[in-house]
Order: sequence, then structure tokens, then C-alpha cells
Amino acid sequence: MINCPHCNSELPDKAKFCIYCGNKIVDSPQPQTTVPKPSDDPDDKMDILKQKLSSFKAKKEEQGFVRPPDEKAGVYSTNGYKPQYTIERGTYNNPVVDEMSYKDVAVDETPAKVVMKPATPAVIQLKAGHCYLIEENKPNFCFEIFSHYVQSDYIGLCISRVNPKRIKEDYGISEGATLLWLTDSKTSGEEVIAPSLERITYDIKAFIGKNKGETTPLIVFDGLEYLLSNNPFNPVIRFLRHLIDECSMSDSVMLIPLSPLAISQQELKMLEREFDVVDREKD
Repeated sequence: MINCPHCNSELPDKAKFCIYCGNKIVDSPQPQTTVPKPSDDPDDKMDILKQKLSSFKAKKEEQGFVRPPDEKAGVYSTNGYKPQYTIERGTYNNPVVDEMSYKDVAVDETPAKVVMKPATPAVIQLKAGHCYLIEENKPNFCFEIFSHYVQSDYIGLCISRVNPKRIKEDYGISEGATLLWLTDSKTSGEEVIAPSLERITYDIKAFIGKNKGETTPLIVFDGLEYLLSNNPFNPVIRFLRHLIDECSMSDSVMLIPLSPLAISQQELKMLEREFDVVDREKD
């Protein structure tokens, strides 16, 4: 029961108005409970932490945990007791290794000797009457094959866009080989040949006819991309087919280096049908 604040009559607890005087019953304010904010004082926080660690330590000791006697210092944390170690300079010793785990391992303290072998050119086995299309970005491998075989029973003719002087110096080409520089320029001191399909055909056929029967003629033609930049593809492939037939009838050998990226895929496939292909990019 509650009393009306105006006429002091007794009323039910949930009454909103007094049934005697009509006065509105105002609810008395309820006391508010305030939650104390955590203190920002570092000392208070440290005291709370010390209490928690002390409680944790006591709990561990009640469970029977005893610190090892040889550990003089340590730290209690939520992960358990962690010993602290202090290593002074010059007092560290290497860890002891179990000798039984290494007893079957033979250790050779003799330093390894590196034996350097002389470099030999990675050449292919050439067959008389065959023509080879060597697919590589630069004609290094082709020149290595040429240098290797002209030192044996082959007589060589090399027509290249590279200066003959550089070919002799870089690949050790013997003086017996004929080197022609494929260029339009007029130079002195070096034998040159113009990029004319008729002139190249004439010089190669003359070289084969001069040396046929005595030794195996070996021809390198490094300038196919150069010819294709100055002539349509169809005349160039007819020129190559004529040389292939000439080499086949005379048991000569011809090497033609070519970068596969220099021509279209259709043109490359047509050339691959005519030659024995050596793909250096896949080796």
C-alpha cells in the first residue's frame, strides 16, 4: 500500500491517481547504482596485477608445483612458470651433442677438388646430302658446328651477316674455310657478297662444283632473315629448294640458322618441311 501525498489516504501500490482527492500519484525516484570506473592510476593497476599473479602462484603451489632447485629466478605468467637465464659475455658453451646419433656418419675433412674439363662443342652428327635448319635466336651453335667440322674432313663455305673477322676470332675458324660477308656495303679487306638470290646461288653452286668428290662441302648460310626483309617469301623458298636439291645431288651439307620469331608460323612450317630441323630452344 502507498499513501496519497495530498490527502494521505491509503491507495493500492500500482495506483496512478488518488480515488479520494483525484491527485496524480508521482512515482518516487529509484536510487541509481553507479559502477565505479576503473582507476587510471598505474599504481592501482600494478596492485591488481600483483594480486592476480600472487593468487595464480598460490594456486599452482596448492596443486603441487615446485620450482626446480637449480633455477634461481623465474617469472610466473598465465602460461606457467618461465625460468630466466642470464648469460655473461664469454661464458657461453656449445651445446652437448649426442655422439650416438652421429656414429654412423662418415665426415670427410679433406676439401673437395674441382677438376676442370676442357670445353668441347656440342655438335650434331651431320649426314652427307642433308640440309639442316637450326632454330636459334643467334647463330652461335651453327658456327660451333661449322668450326668443328672444317677442322676434319669437310671444306667450308660460310655466308653470313657477321663480319668474317669476328667469326674467325670468336670461333677459331681455320684459314682453309671461305668466309663471305653478306652485305650491300662496299668494303675493303673482306670478301663480300651482295644479297642477290641469283648471285648467292651461283657462288654456292660454284663452290660445290669445285670441291665435289675430293672432300665433303659444308655450307653455312646465315642471312635468311636478311633475305626475307628484302624479298617476298615465295622467291626465297624457291631459292632454298634449289640449293637443297643441289646439296642432295652432290652429297654436300648445308646449315641454315634461323630465329623462329623472325617469321610467321605458316612460313616457319613450310621451311621445316624442307629441312632437317634442329630446335636449340627445346634442347
